[in-house]
Amino acid sequence: MRDVILRSLALIVPLLLLGCASTQTVSHAELERLKTQRHEPKVSTWYYVGSKDGFHYFHHYDLGTDKKDFRISAAELHWEDTFPLTCHRKSWRVLEW
Repeated sequence: MRDVILRSLALIVPLLLLGCASTQTVSHAELERLKTQRHEPKVSTWYYVGSKDGFHYFHHYDLGTDKKDFRISAAELHWEDTFPLTCHRKSWRVLEW
């Protein structure tokens, strides 16, 4: 049983680390451009997912495989009602962009 758990962890941990590494750092101008390009009359949702180490993190979900994570320096974007970065989707804030 212990071996099964260890093997499972060996498969899951690299995937989690890979997901964290895919966050793209953008400027305020780039974020504004992304918001307008990706806001179409279809399923397209932006989330604020928290702040950490001087960055605000956002997740964009669209139909298909277009799921992206972005971060922007807190010095470039003032954000009210921040909370610590979290992977718990229930805590994410839907944005009406």
